[in-house]
Amino acid sequence: MPHTAYGLFSYAAMLIMSGVALWRGSNAVRAAAGVLLIGTFLFPLVQDRVHWSNWLTPLLAIDLFELVWLVLIASLVGGPWLILAAAFQVLDVATEFSHIYVTGVVEAYVYISLLQVWSWGLYLSVLGGALAPGWLRRRAPET
Repeated sequence: MPHTAYGLFSYAAMLIMSGVALWRGSNAVRAAAGVLLIGTFLFPLVQDRVHWSNWLTPLLAIDLFELVWLVLIASLVGGPWLILAAAFQVLDVATEFSHIYVTGVVEAYVYISLLQVWSWGLYLSVLGGALAPGWLRRRAPET
């Protein structure tokens, strides 16, 4: 579990966004939100706050799991929000991979900052997939 105020806020916000996606989304968006919830609950299990380099590879494995499922869901169902979510996850995995296995490419501060950007983009994409269809129906002009 994150131990900073921002970490707790992010964790809670991502749980809420996934919950809304599970509640309001289509079956594909619900599946994507379910995959993200699994990853969100697995993350604290592999986190080692003392030796943070020890948990980078298990975190990469969790994110690869999420990536495979998001790409599978997006390729089978389509939809711009799911494709956008899969794209953010690709960026997340690429950032983690380059930080772990390519020395000097992504420094620690940049790595943490980029992961926050990609994670927020990922969760907001899934939330958008859940809320946008209803919002667009309400905004559509009547014929």
